[in-house]
Amino acid sequence: MVEAADKPSLRQRILGEAEESLRPIEVCGPCSIGFRVAAATAYARSGELARSRQSLADAERIAGMWQGGPWQAAVWEARGALRLAEGDPAQAAALMREAARLFSESGRPLDEARCLAEVVAAAAG
Repeated sequence: MVEAADKPSLRQRILGEAEESLRPIEVCGPCSIGFRVAAATAYARSGELARSRQSLADAERIAGMWQGGPWQAAVWEARGALRLAEGDPAQAAALMREAARLFSESGRPLDEARCLAEVVAAAAG
């Protein structure tokens, strides 16, 4: 839902509702990684860089449980989204290229293609 939201205000509302839903229950780290990665990216795209950094730090910690794989790739993609929001398109493109490579190695061609499209978009400025 967060990724499909086309307006920052809608992303914020969805993220707020998700955080409220997770707050009263104990959610294991590995189970929350999808939310953490999506939140890091959505917050970056909405200009909430501090919240993006916090969600990214949580996702990085959890993704460290696995060697390679799609969660590692997703974290690289979120890093790229944050760097782009911070105004560093060259670094964002490099991070997205790494995400694309890791998605490719994980057999995730649609995710790979999305990251490669982000490389082109970042290069275009």
